Amino acid sequence: MNTILSSDVIIPLLGGVLTLIIGFLVNETFINIIKRILNKNPEKMRQTYSKRLSKLMDNLIKASSEVDSILNELSSVTKERTKGIARLDNELKVLEENEKHLQQRISDLKNIPIPVAEHFASIVAQSEKRSAWRDYFLFGLGVVVTTVIAIIIKYSGLS
Repeated sequence: MNTILSSDVIIPLLGGVLTLIIGFLVNETFINIIKRILNKNPEKMRQTYSKRLSKLMDNLIKASSEVDSILNELSSVTKERTKGIARLDNELKVLEENEKHLQQRISDLKNIPIPVAEHFASIVAQSEKRSAWRDYFLFGLGVVVTTVIAIIIKYSGLS
């Protein structure tokens, strides 16, 4: 029999196809896929209660330590911001006081006529000149006195 549909060809072909189908159905991957479809996790089914509980406790401890570190970091950032706010508040108070003082000076100077202000400026300039000459004189006098004291100490034998 030379026909393609002979029993010698069909029976081995059907046996091979049937073997492939049975092998695929028995395959563990296929079984896992079916269990996932049915919402059954094969890993959870294999683990014992104590192993699952231990794994959950480990995860809880790890999460707790992460939360603790985040809370510590938040606390330090909050403290830094609180210090920064306090510093800015103090600076703001100082600036407010300076503003009040400057506003008072401006209001005082608004009432002074310009010729009086010019006369006051000239008086202050003269006293500045006098005080500069006085400073130079006192400096020179200090140099002379120091030199005289150094000479006296050297020749008296105290050094």
